[in-house]
Order: sequence, then C-alpha cells, then structure tokens
Amino acid sequence: MGFERITIDPAQMGGQPCIRGLRMPVATVVAMVADGMTADEIVGEHPDLEVEEVAEALRYAAEAVRERELLAVLSDGWTNLQIATRTGISENTVKYHLKNLYDKLDVRNRAMAVALYSSEKGRSTKSSSG
Repeated sequence: MGFERITIDPAQMGGQPCIRGLRMPVATVVAMVADGMTADEIVGEHPDLEVEEVAEALRYAAEAVRERELLAVLSDGWTNLQIATRTGISENTVKYHLKNLYDKLDVRNRAMAVALYSSEKGRSTKSSSG
C-alpha cells in the first residue's frame, strides 16, 4: 500500500512521518483521533490538513503496527505457515507482506530483518531505561 500524503524527511521533524511535507507528524494526527476528535474537527483546527489526510494517517499508523507485529513474530522464529495460520491469511499473502517489509527496511531476507529489529529493540530498551 502506498501512502501519497505521508512524507518522511530526515531534515524535518527529526525524520518522523508527516502529513504532506507539513510540520504535522502522523503521530500527532493519530493522537487527536485517539483523544476523540473527528476528522472534521481536526481539519477545522488545522486548515492546512484535509479529511483524506487524517484517514491516511490512521492507515499509515495501522500498517506500522502490523509491521512491528510481523517483525516480532519473525524474531520469535515463526515460519510463514505459522504466521498464515494464526492470522487467517494465505502463505502467499504472508510472503507478499514480507517482501514489502524487506523492501521498506532495505534488507534482503528474514535474517537481516530480524537483526535490524533486534538492534532497534535493544536500542529503544536502553533509551527507555536509562
């Protein structure tokens, strides 16, 4: 799934995913929805945004969560068949999602994705405890 309205620029907002190059992080939009605001209310408070961008921010966040979950089960050693069986999707669909994830992470295989995930997980654990 492509996200036409989400941009990531290392020179803007610390590289956080933002709406259309604006200084409006996806996480901020998702937090407003979580706080009970409707898309129309968000756009009313932030006229540079469009209702469709609120929806895309939610889709982006949902995909990010799914990717994290996929990385977690990969690091636990789950096979494609186990992932398919437990998520109710076909093994080919699992392979499709894995390929997209590998492309996004700029890795070639499962081992490289797990290594990257493990190093990031270790880094976030150290920063939250220190």
